[in-house]
Amino acid sequence: MSKDKDKQNEKHLKDEFLEEFGQRLKEVRQLLKLLQKDFAASLEVSGSFLSEIEKGKANPGFDVLTKIYFNYNINLHYLIDGRGEPFVSKMGTVSQVGSSILSGPDREKMEELLYYIEKAPVVRYAVYEFFSNYLYKNKGMIEEDMQKHRDYLQKTDRINPPQT
Repeated sequence: MSKDKDKQNEKHLKDEFLEEFGQRLKEVRQLLKLLQKDFAASLEVSGSFLSEIEKGKANPGFDVLTKIYFNYNINLHYLIDGRGEPFVSKMGTVSQVGSSILSGPDREKMEELLYYIEKAPVVRYAVYEFFSNYLYKNKGMIEEDMQKHRDYLQKTDRINPPQT
């Protein structure tokens, strides 16, 4: 009985995720002032498939996400969970991502990871898949952890330090 309820809840969360993703993709397409058929053609998918994605009834897949990013500089974080701006100029470096919290071996590993994400599509795909699954399963815990970190930074005046 509990497993059925867990599966129903998981399906509901997945449906909700796909619906929100589709709404954001449609919004970005409209910001680009593109017709659905033209946007679909540029992504090498059918208009009906793009329509299904925008309605939250289909999952775009990695190849489509890659084209969305590279063809239009659309921020995948924005599409996935609404974070950030709809468009990006290019992938950031560790210094842009937040090197102030990384040092020593962590920074070196992050630089190496970003290098492979940028240069190797198979790594990009694996990281995206892991991140999507992890975020989907642990969103509440991640948001709680991020809030604790923001609270700590505010308490230690690392965010909005006092003006002198």
